[in-house]
Amino acid sequence: MAPRNHPQPARAPAPAAQASAQAPNTEVVAPVEGNDVDAASQRALQLRAGGRRSANERVARLEYPKRPGWHQCWINDVPGNIGKMKEIGYDFRIDPVRKERISRVVGAAEGGSGLQAYLMEIPLEIYTEDKKALEAQMNKIDAQIRRGAVDGELKEAGLHVPTEPDGSSRIKMQPVR
Repeated sequence: MAPRNHPQPARAPAPAAQASAQAPNTEVVAPVEGNDVDAASQRALQLRAGGRRSANERVARLEYPKRPGWHQCWINDVPGNIGKMKEIGYDFRIDPVRKERISRVVGAAEGGSGLQAYLMEIPLEIYTEDKKALEAQMNKIDAQIRRGAVDGELKEAGLHVPTEPDGSSRIKMQPVR
């Protein structure tokens, strides 16, 4: 088998002081007639010069344009996830061109098939209300911890609350200085 000749782009020597400030050379070399490898190399050089992305470039797989007024998130299609999200008000985002649910393969599911994640969304107003309610609940728990009196809802919810032999909470907060 004969060695393949790949055309190399001609590069003008740059002064050492300006070399780092110059843009990379995108000069295109004319292909050699009758050689498919040379034609492929030429095409790659032309694509690179035109702004083509590299195969090694990192790209966010779960990036998708946001819609104003909506909160969106990717939900893995594992038992219970999608049903739970639909119960609390999320719905599938539909691709306007293909008229299908927007999804991506994000890993391996049990059995070796691809694990799908679906883009779901909820009106921003509802999402904000939910976040405020969660924050209020967390503030209540934080206040109990600061008082050293973690009980009530936390114990009823089955959360572990370390206690002293007399039944008081072992959680003691140091004063903030």
